[in-house]
Amino acid sequence: MLHAIPQQFTDDELNLLSMKTTSDGRYELCLGSHAVLTSEGRHVVHHSAYLIDAIRIEASMHGQLDATQSGLYGFFCTHHDIILPGNDGIPDYITDILHHHEALFWRQPGPESRYQLQAWRCVSEWLQSANYHLPMQSSQRDSSLDQFVAESYNALSSVQRAVVSYLFHQHTTSILLPMMVAMKRATATMYAAGMCLTTLLPPTVGVHTWSEYRQSYTHFVTGAQAAHEYLWLAMQ
Repeated sequence: MLHAIPQQFTDDELNLLSMKTTSDGRYELCLGSHAVLTSEGRHVVHHSAYLIDAIRIEASMHGQLDATQSGLYGFFCTHHDIILPGNDGIPDYITDILHHHEALFWRQPGPESRYQLQAWRCVSEWLQSANYHLPMQSSQRDSSLDQFVAESYNALSSVQRAVVSYLFHQHTTSILLPMMVAMKRATATMYAAGMCLTTLLPPTVGVHTWSEYRQSYTHFVTGAQAAHEYLWLAMQ
């Protein structure tokens, strides 16, 4: 997971933010004559001018670049500081990730299970297409499911794995819903609804209020929207 101090910009500095063309034809974000860096000190440079300019706009609108907040810069840092250098540990822990995720293995199936299953329809349909099913409790777990998920994750592009890794760490979730976002099987609203049912019991069972739900929903949908935008821009 990314741990970084936000890069704060004054109004004068924001006026100096610009996109420059490198000698190899890529585009780089600069602050005057200095390169803007990722959380690990790498240049913010890419072959897509749209992506670099979008990160510049993000900095201007927020007055900072913060890799720990749901935004294009955060996904870029995850992609270039973690995924591309080979520091992604997810493949080594997929079995543990799946086993300890409550929305995948309900310890005590109850009324909330029906709501969770509805919100996870994109996951269950994906699994069904490969002749697997979403377990309703840990005793129904198919050990080959872990291998299928691992192979599917490893088959993703580096951009897609960056999306999965960022959402996984940022939202403290399993990798299945983030994979649905990366594979374009889930919209931002579908992801947010699924995440709400992962972290909160529905207001209809009288545990949480709709106010709590709306707050969580906004948090999750913002992250998924940024993920879809990064996928589109980075894969141009």
